[in-house]
Amino acid sequence: MIHGVRKHFLLDTDASVSVVQSGTSKAPLCRTTLKPQGVTSKELHVLGTHMIEFTIGSRTLGHEFFVSDLPIPPDELSGNDFLLENEAVINYQNQGIFG
Repeated sequence: MIHGVRKHFLLDTDASVSVVQSGTSKAPLCRTTLKPQGVTSKELHVLGTHMIEFTIGSRTLGHEFFVSDLPIPPDELSGNDFLLENEAVINYQNQGIFG
């Protein structure tokens, strides 16, 4: 949940960075000079970054997301930067990422 609103997250182990759709958070937009590439190897149009605090299950986490107008249904795409920073482990049996 972000700001008390349920959001749909897509976990992408092939993505090196995490991206959120514009309008997903009320956090201030910060400028960035980084230019990540999308799945098509084209440069992703990035509006900036947001530091977003959100809740997954009983855990409250914070992470910096690139902000873009994603052409996909999820509100947020979590990449390897998120997984590594939060020491997440994908657990298929328990359908979770934290054990």
